[in-house]
Amino acid sequence: MTSPDLDGVLAGSPLYVYEKTKGEDELQHLKSLVEGEIKNAIVNTEATGVILKCDTIGSLEAIIDLLKKEDVPIRTADIGNITRRDIVEAAAVRENDRYHGVVLGFNVKVLDDAEQEAQNRSVKVFNERIIYNLVRAYVDWVTYQKDHEESILFNEIPPVCKFQFMKGFVFRRNDPAVFGAEIQVGKLRQKVHVINVEGKKVGTVHQIQESGKAMEEAATGMQVAVSIKEPTIGRQINEGDVFYTDLNSRQAKQLVERFNHRLNDKEKEVLNFVLSLKRKDDPAFGYL
Repeated sequence: MTSPDLDGVLAGSPLYVYEKTKGEDELQHLKSLVEGEIKNAIVNTEATGVILKCDTIGSLEAIIDLLKKEDVPIRTADIGNITRRDIVEAAAVRENDRYHGVVLGFNVKVLDDAEQEAQNRSVKVFNERIIYNLVRAYVDWVTYQKDHEESILFNEIPPVCKFQFMKGFVFRRNDPAVFGAEIQVGKLRQKVHVINVEGKKVGTVHQIQESGKAMEEAATGMQVAVSIKEPTIGRQINEGDVFYTDLNSRQAKQLVERFNHRLNDKEKEVLNFVLSLKRKDDPAFGYL
């Protein structure tokens, strides 16, 4: 004997209708609450920022809070695996801001087509299973990239340097002039232009040698042989003279405004002295 269909038996019962309606209302209420939580957690803007994908609402909210504490802007934050669309969106951000044009994933998969798209578009994807590790990996990467980029730009500027023509060390008088030099402040590098204490151009460093071996640069305290194109010893330069590396206005401005923290106190003094020499002829030097 089969059991009767309970819905069929109680279908006409007022109590059944009330209980069923109450259950549906509660279910609808819970559904609305969940949908509200999802909408509140999901971020979708046109602003420049990272793309974030997580496995749950809880992890999404937690990582959003951590990123905000690190002042990391978010373009989109959603639940689900990392898709090709996420990569394409990050690539669009990367065109204007390579530090934020990335995808962060927590406990999700990178779909095959997304992985291929990331390789093709050179989009960096961070995917971790520990929340702290995800945020830390991204922040550390940004720090390293900025330091690396800054180092490249800084090294393109002639180093701040003060050096002296050592007395008794004349090796060749001209074409090029070769003499012993002591590096008093900063670093001397090949191919940099040199000025004297009056701000007049002396020539260009052709080569630097120590114990007969060529070197690209010499640091503070070193005594090296320096060859400089253009001047003649006894005419334009003499034993005991002090020289400084030359800068153009743009390079000086960068050192003052962007890279001043990379200079030590003595290098800053030398830079200020060179600026004072240059500004005698050009008051706007280092400002433009």
